[in-house]
Amino acid sequence: MLDTITIFNSNPDLISSDKKSGAGQFSEVYLTPCGKYAIKHGNHGFADGWLLFAAKLLSMPEDERPWWAPTIHILRVDMDTGRFTALVRAYEHDKDGPTASGDVSDLMRVIEKGLPDLNEDEEYNEKYDDEYELLIEAHNFDNAPVECVEFLSAIEIETGVPLYYDMPGNSMWDATTERMVLNDPCCVKRWAAAKKDFRYKEKFWNFIYRCADTAPDMQLRGYR
Repeated sequence: MLDTITIFNSNPDLISSDKKSGAGQFSEVYLTPCGKYAIKHGNHGFADGWLLFAAKLLSMPEDERPWWAPTIHILRVDMDTGRFTALVRAYEHDKDGPTASGDVSDLMRVIEKGLPDLNEDEEYNEKYDDEYELLIEAHNFDNAPVECVEFLSAIEIETGVPLYYDMPGNSMWDATTERMVLNDPCCVKRWAAAKKDFRYKEKFWNFIYRCADTAPDMQLRGYR
């Protein structure tokens, strides 16, 4: 019997499930019948930061991808509409993951500045500024939040698309490897307008095309 990845790779429509795992402003996610995978349907790809995130991951050698990143098996993108379908490893919801958020560019400045010297402050945990929450969470989550922001910053610089680090509710747990997964860590700034006027469409195009050159698991419809 053919496995799920092989079937999806040839024709994702052959795998259907009515068990919705999650949904947001940009996509809906369904579990496959075997429960080991999830299918992510993106409806506004040229305004969805996850598409840039996923494309960058797939363009990298598998053994060089960040330990906290989701496992994405296949990503299919319609380059005319921006809609996409992805087959990813299924994870469990993690209610105790990172909660910091903010503009990626602002958070990078905080990372470069570092935590203030408050070691002598007995009320340190109550008095730190909100902008340093990311660095405190980095200490609690094996530096994953900082690594993720740095990863997103590189994408932002390369694409010219402004990104927002959006972690509340967007972390998962991989029961097999016993690791936290930052599965959907960003959105495009001013995403509501971007969905309407496609202001970042050309930048998305250019980046996705470049990533596809070294990403055998990316399949582009309308590849130029």
